[in-house]
Amino acid sequence: MGMAGACLMAYAEARTFWLEPTDRIATGLRRYADRNVGGGRAEFTCAAGYHSALVFTGEDDAVFDYRDGYRVLAVRPLARRDDPQWPTHCACGYAFVDDDHWQEWQELIYQRSDTDDRCTLRERQASDVGGLAAAPPGAMWDAWWMPPTWAGPDGIHLMVRLPNGRDWHVDSHASNCTRPGEPHQCWVRHGDPRECRITVDKNGDTCAAGAGSIQAADYHGFLRGGVLTAG
Repeated sequence: MGMAGACLMAYAEARTFWLEPTDRIATGLRRYADRNVGGGRAEFTCAAGYHSALVFTGEDDAVFDYRDGYRVLAVRPLARRDDPQWPTHCACGYAFVDDDHWQEWQELIYQRSDTDDRCTLRERQASDVGGLAAAPPGAMWDAWWMPPTWAGPDGIHLMVRLPNGRDWHVDSHASNCTRPGEPHQCWVRHGDPRECRITVDKNGDTCAAGAGSIQAADYHGFLRGGVLTAG
């Protein structure tokens, strides 16, 4: 994970904390439209013909299903289309029409281990109405929906939210990996992430890529002793 030649920004360091999934979901109703000619889309913007609006309506118990051997949140039944809670306009002013998309929305709710505050993973959009705050930089969680082969030695698919808001899959392969296809760890993590004091470096069965740091877009730094260093 990295971007050669990216213009790096200065970010404050962020102390990590663990997110534990709850048995609750945040529910909502979403409308969206893709009006690009030919169906191609280079970016998800109103100027490119993409419009979206989401209204959070409350909470409910999480219900899970299994698809293709993976656990996922079960599909929720659609609300009646005459429900007044459905959003009618994008933030840009675009008015949704009947053949635009209708979507029952759900996000698993997580709880912080350090403060007990609750949050969800998805970054909030300008057109969102209501809902819990998104997990801030420093958040760590298990991306349990990923394939087992993508997990670390402890079975956790460790994700870390970086100071610039990007998410880093610590157990993934680096873009400049020198041992592609071979069993190893591009980033070697030490400690239990649930204790929030892990260090990531190159001390272990690893490749020659980098020095244990992470570069994601305009952030570059290290995870040492539970702290994401300043970019």
